[in-house]
Amino acid sequence: MPASCLTRPMPYKGALNFFRHYRINTMNAAESELSQLHAATCLAITQFNLGKKCPCLANRIVLLLQYLVTHPDLPLTETSKSLYLNLIDHWLKVRNELKKKNVQSVKIATVYH
Repeated sequence: MPASCLTRPMPYKGALNFFRHYRINTMNAAESELSQLHAATCLAITQFNLGKKCPCLANRIVLLLQYLVTHPDLPLTETSKSLYLNLIDHWLKVRNELKKKNVQSVKIATVYH
């Protein structure tokens, strides 16, 4: 993964700040954390679907989904756990395909220069 991907700010940070400032008072800390995690995941997927087809963003989506699956306060049935695991597999494939395309485009660019 390029170093620039690691130094860029997280794309969902604004959503997390929004939810921190406008948290519903009836939520406990665990519910609020889960809501923020779900919101961050949805925002990252939306950004990806709106055209930011970047392996770094796909990797963040994988990480967010992994956080959701392993979160202790998220009650998972067999069906929902299977759904999350299928989503993780899908986004891992997307990330790997994007990485392959980036490597191929770098090789082509070096040949022409």
